[in-house]
Amino acid sequence: MLQRKWFFWLERLDITRQERIAVLSLLSLLFLLTVFNHYYEPAPPYSPSDYAALRVEFRAKSEALKREQEKLMARYRPGPEALRPSPIVVADTADSTQTNPAFAQADTSKKTGPAKLSPVDINKAPVSALESLPGIGPAIAGRIVRYRQTNGAFRTMQDLRKVKGIGKKRLEKILPFIKL
Repeated sequence: MLQRKWFFWLERLDITRQERIAVLSLLSLLFLLTVFNHYYEPAPPYSPSDYAALRVEFRAKSEALKREQEKLMARYRPGPEALRPSPIVVADTADSTQTNPAFAQADTSKKTGPAKLSPVDINKAPVSALESLPGIGPAIAGRIVRYRQTNGAFRTMQDLRKVKGIGKKRLEKILPFIKL
């Protein structure tokens, strides 16, 4: 009965027997290709061993970039040792230190604390002096100088907060190192 329905359906198409065979052949070929495509998994176009050298090079370059980025970020996030002023060592020109090495050793051992650095005057300091402050890079130092040029001298330490890039925490970090 089912064959008759199919047969009459094909008869309604009003095509010749050869055209019917061609249409049925194409439909069966399409079905076979669909089934084949569903179950066939092609092999990957590469071998994992081909890319081993590339992976090693990629990791090496990634590590180098990471170290470079950490080095750059260390400038903007200084550790506790960077916040302490570094001691200034003044060479002693007295002849007694050169002639008597024991005296020179005893003299240097007396210097126990770090020397006091003079604070940076934010109203007169050039960009290079401002860059020496913790957390202040060339961009922010340039903004401080431009602010001074356009708005005049800073009247209070809190006026520094008006400079883009200097917030409450950054201002707290540099307060011990600056003066008006």
